[in-house]
Formats: sequence, structure tokens, C-alpha cells
Amino acid sequence: LKQSTAPGPLSRREGPGRPPHSPPFPRAMRLVLATAAGATGALRGAGCALGMPTHFAPVGCVEVTDVVEKIETTDHNNNVDKCFLFCNAKAGMDYFGVSGSTCWCGHFYRGAEVSRGKTSVVCDARCPGRPKETCGGEAAANVYRMIECVHGVEAERRKQQEEDAYAKAKREHLLGAFVLHDGMTCGRDEEAKIKVHGSETLVGSEDECKLACWDAYKCGGFTYDRDMSRCTFLFDTVSGERKEGRTNACYTKQVGGVNLRKVAKRVEQEAIDNVTQAALRE
Repeated sequence: LKQSTAPGPLSRREGPGRPPHSPPFPRAMRLVLATAAGATGALRGAGCALGMPTHFAPVGCVEVTDVVEKIETTDHNNNVDKCFLFCNAKAGMDYFGVSGSTCWCGHFYRGAEVSRGKTSVVCDARCPGRPKETCGGEAAANVYRMIECVHGVEAERRKQQEEDAYAKAKREHLLGAFVLHDGMTCGRDEEAKIKVHGSETLVGSEDECKLACWDAYKCGGFTYDRDMSRCTFLFDTVSGERKEGRTNACYTKQVGGVNLRKVAKRVEQEAIDNVTQAALRE
């Protein structure tokens, strides 16, 4: 049993009379079959109709009577993982089953789950390639449902990329919204000090002080002491006497005349555009 080279996440396996990239089984027909399944309880379906599955979950020991769009192979070293690897490369497959050295894949299957002790049909055959696993029985198969289609995983990944790009762009904008006066403190008027998150000072990096000051509406800037790794928040960075010193720095928030909502919207759009361009390059 050899693992097939998987097609792209949204590609389709071609076949006789089937145009490239078309669904191997019409969606409308799937809905009809799924409706019939609800009425009879016999036909199971609706798994990874699109994309390539990345995981599987056990359905149980099933006395299978029919498999729709069945693909089958025989391997004298058959086991559950090998059968999954064979089937997940076949576009549109929803289920797979193992029975002895036989591995099959299908969109739907017809059959009933075996109740232990109530029938002579059991899944007691050991998988030839992995004896610790069960590979069906004389008239039954261990059936598994394929889940976590890769196109869904891709969508989540893209969404996370978009959110990360936006957060990064917003952070870079905020950090760049401060004017640095290096080698001196801001004005040292005691009445100009302001509390941010309950404290007039913050021990942390210069960037951490910028982000904290930005979040505080009344914070106009801060004096940063590099020896102490500490900033002192100010409402007014100009009032009072300044003190020179190579370890001192004065940061002033620049918001005058800027529509922050428009800035945030522009930054968000830039981030989305960057993610879109990266997706197109892939």
C-alpha cells in the first residue's frame, strides 16, 4: 500500500467522464442521499466533501452492505493509519474502512453498526500490519470518518495571519506616534504627572511605556530613565524644568490633528492587503 501524492487542498481527482476539478459526486445528489439517510438511518455521509482530511474518528464495527463511489485496495501489511493515508489522498472521500488486508474509501456507506453480543458478526480480526489494531471481521469492517478538512484549517490559518498582521501594524503605528527628545527629561512639573493603570510610573521597556501611555487618553508622554528601566507618565511634557542626562529620554505623544479612527481603519486595510498579497503569491 503506497501513499498517493496528495493534490492541492481544493483540487479534485479526475476520472472517466469527469471534468478536471469537478466534484466527484454532485452536491445535489449528496443532499438527496443525506435526506434519505435521515429517513432510513441506513446511509451515512457528510464528511470531507471538499479538501483533504487531516484526522479521522472511529464510527465503529459496521456490517457494510454498500459504499457509494467506492475505491478499494489490498495490502498484506494493512492497518488503520495506512488505510487513512491511502484514502485521504482521494478527493471527496468521507469515510474509510478496514477489513483484514482490504482498505476501502467512499463518500457514503450503507450498513448498520454491530451490537456486541446481539449478532454473530464481530470485528475481531487483527490488522496484518499492526496486530494491536482491529481490522474488521468476516462480514464487517472497522469504519472511520475523515475529519478536519484542510481547506477549513487553511481558512483558520489565514484568519489568524490577518489578525496577527493587523496587530503588528497597529503596534508599529502606535510606537511610531511618539517624538523622542533624547538625552534629557521631559518637563519636571510635579503637577503634570498622571496615573496610568493606577500608577505614575512603570518599570519596563520604552515600548511598553509607549503602549501604556497610548492607552491612557490624558497621557501626553513620559520621561524614561534607562538606568532604572522606568518611565514617569505626564499629562504635559513641556511644563517644568528639563534635566539633561545621557540615560534620560523624553517621549511626547503626537495625536494633534489626527483622526485616530481613520488611522486605525487605514492600518487595518494595509494589514488585510498584505495578507491578501501574500496569499496570491502562494
